[in-house]
Amino acid sequence: MQVPNEGCFQGYVFVPCAKRFMVLYSFLKRHKSKKVMVFFSSCNSVKFHADIFNHIHLHCSSIYGKQKQQTRTTTFVDFCQAEKGILLCTDVAARGLDIPSVVYTSFISTYMKFFK
Repeated sequence: MQVPNEGCFQGYVFVPCAKRFMVLYSFLKRHKSKKVMVFFSSCNSVKFHADIFNHIHLHCSSIYGKQKQQTRTTTFVDFCQAEKGILLCTDVAARGLDIPSVVYTSFISTYMKFFK
């Protein structure tokens, strides 16, 4: 496992499946004035959560592999330039991208995938 950069805090929480959505929603709502990235394990999961959060007026953007490259690029640039925002994405956004000022990241999946 990699050690976080100096000055960064790394933590985790185990949440029962039945409560994951409410915990994530509460977390995002509490931190909507910051920059937050949430990683999902599939394109469908990103689309599903983005649709729900936007429907209940918790604005978020999304990046996933099945989008057109131009859409992903525009969303990425907009998120980088924003002072705050929520970006829901698959691991397509975790591959070597440097996004400034991200305060929180979250991985919504089975934890074992990220410890391999």
